[in-house]
Amino acid sequence: MQMTRIICGFAGIGKSTVARNNTGFVDLESTPFEKDWDRYVKVAEHIANNGYIVLLSCHKELREKLRSKNIDYLLVIPKKDQKAEYLQRYKNRGNTENFINLLDSNWKSFLSILPNEKVLIVGNYLNKEFLKNW
Repeated sequence: MQMTRIICGFAGIGKSTVARNNTGFVDLESTPFEKDWDRYVKVAEHIANNGYIVLLSCHKELREKLRSKNIDYLLVIPKKDQKAEYLQRYKNRGNTENFINLLDSNWKSFLSILPNEKVLIVGNYLNKEFLKNW
């Protein structure tokens, strides 16, 4: 069985840091795709098929598109009790006040939807320890 080469990660989970500090990882930011999930998945699949581990957002529509194409992925999300820590991470990395307020107001509802996924890791950050154990 082939290792899953796509990781969908919640905002602030460490996707950009992993890609910046480890070879073989590509952080494929969703913003340039302007919610064109077909194109986003097609590019991610191409990169994964060329041997890279692709780090994607965890938008619901993206996950639905991956499942509809039978593309395996791993979902990494924070624990619900890590809200304050994550809000501080967003401030530290320069996210907009609108983004921070959105996540602050919707933290529980966003995270409550995600545990229905097939493969789920909760409470881990993407880092060397996570990657070593994965």
